[in-house]
Amino acid sequence: MHSAMGKVWFIVGLVASRYYIAIDATNIIGFSLLFAALFSLTGGYMEPDPTPLPRRRLKLFR
Repeated sequence: MHSAMGKVWFIVGLVASRYYIAIDATNIIGFSLLFAALFSLTGGYMEPDPTPLPRRRLKLFR
């Protein structure tokens, strides 16, 4: 029972924090702070695929 209530309060806290971030993001200063936090957490520019695919199809020999 104790862990179930802990999960409920954890979910309520997540929803409340997301609601607060959504309100804060409407402010210009809040948006810039949120962007700076996300930029620092993701490490800035992340290359989606470091190994590019070959430009032409490779012929498979049997």
